[in-house]
Amino acid sequence: MTRTANENDISASNSIKEFVTFLVGNSMFGIPVQQVQEVLTWQQITPVPLAPSEVAGLLNLRGQIVSAIELRERLQINEGEQNPEKRTNIVVSDGGELFSLQVDEVGDVLGIPINSVETPPSTLDDHWHRFCTGVYRLDKGLLIEISVTSLLDFE
Repeated sequence: MTRTANENDISASNSIKEFVTFLVGNSMFGIPVQQVQEVLTWQQITPVPLAPSEVAGLLNLRGQIVSAIELRERLQINEGEQNPEKRTNIVVSDGGELFSLQVDEVGDVLGIPINSVETPPSTLDDHWHRFCTGVYRLDKGLLIEISVTSLLDFE
């Protein structure tokens, strides 16, 4: 059976992308749900000498050593409450490896129509352009989609 152009448009408009949402400072971000392994409450992190400031350290996840990335540092966000013991870890998979992204708070899983994505504005700081893949308008603000692969590229 062949679809007409209108059927394709309707199908595309109904396509939903699901995000695990989280806060860093006063900004809401989202990561595609397929990349998230699990969400952990506060974990003991072992610092790594001479590591970049964005690398909080290492954590032991059921016998597997996982690098913990401090998203406040990585995204250069200083606003909002900073309480290290209230931080949450989002364990993500990238390139067959697990990483923990330290965030201020984890939100809900949101399903957002794919066709509602907007390109990041040209006025966005160059540092953020490296990580931001799209922006979605929500009833209560904006959701910034970030690329896990770009976040983990330290070169």
